Amino acid sequence: MTARRPILGAFLNGVPDVENLYPILAGLRDGGRVELDLFVTSGLWRREARVRKLLRGSGMAYRVRPNKLMKAGVYYRRLLRGVDRLLVIGDPCHDESVFGARGRYIKDAGIPTIYMQHGVIQQHLTYSDDGSATEFHSDPVFLWEDPSCHDGILAPDVAPRIRISGFTKKPVFELRRPPEALAQRLAGFRRRVLICHTFRGGGHDANQIEQAYGMIRAYCQRNPDVAVIVRPHRGKVRSNYSQHDRQLGQDCPNVVFSFQHSGPLKGMNIVDVLSLVDCIVSTPSTAVLDGLYLGRPAALMAAENCRQLMSLPVISDRASLEAFVEGGMTDPMRRMLDHYGDVDQNVSRVCAMIEERLLTEAAA
Repeated sequence: MTARRPILGAFLNGVPDVENLYPILAGLRDGGRVELDLFVTSGLWRREARVRKLLRGSGMAYRVRPNKLMKAGVYYRRLLRGVDRLLVIGDPCHDESVFGARGRYIKDAGIPTIYMQHGVIQQHLTYSDDGSATEFHSDPVFLWEDPSCHDGILAPDVAPRIRISGFTKKPVFELRRPPEALAQRLAGFRRRVLICHTFRGGGHDANQIEQAYGMIRAYCQRNPDVAVIVRPHRGKVRSNYSQHDRQLGQDCPNVVFSFQHSGPLKGMNIVDVLSLVDCIVSTPSTAVLDGLYLGRPAALMAAENCRQLMSLPVISDRASLEAFVEGGMTDPMRRMLDHYGDVDQNVSRVCAMIEERLLTEAAA
């Protein structure tokens, strides 16, 4: 008799779930030892054509379910029947999304989960606003690097469950290109720079935002032959810098804004935008690693005490930004890639550990 393959479920609520979990899911699919069952929110399915195309050609089993039902904890009693484990980027102990009721149900029902880190800077993991220790429901807990590099505090019983995966995110969607007129315009500049920022929450005050935009303005006006693409976190517009954007756009004709829902780069993700530029400067975020792994030199701004990315250059003014843009890839940047490892090898190692865990439990 053929043994039943264990079933690993995964929730795809939004694009971050797909970007971070799909490489692992694809590796498990190719290994053929684990059965996959994906649960996709109707909102994601409706909004994202590239997600629909990816999943339709994936060879994986998936079910599209209404957002409204996926927000109700009681719904999961039936939906998760038969699933052995779940692969998640939000641990049930600290799921603060609109789907938090699911996390509470999973925890209360004792359904085991496997956690994948999905951001180089994450509350409850790499830092804690209130200084409290972070509990995890998941086992194993896959982290990109040793937690000694983090400023967050983990509960004592979490350490035995930690497995170091290295960086496991890689492009999964076909590239989306800008309108032809913009592509030709960008091609006419001597160089193209992407400046990303995560001025959200309480981590950055008004003075820091003012200084950052002042630096960008000074650079753009001094270097009119360089195109500068400015992109906020995940392309989202927020009130604490929208006025800065308007003024920068008026003052600097070589600036292009990358917003998710408006403008000439509408609908383009970080990988799409990185394909248009020669280098990236960012406040501490995963965008830095996305850029490095795509061969784009990377530097930080507003980066005090960022131990996760400490080998990268820090941009503090126009002069240091000019030096970085002209400097190319450096040994410290290559050391950062060595630190986080080869993505394909990392993914293969994670898949092997997940398979071993599931198969061992199925045979017990």
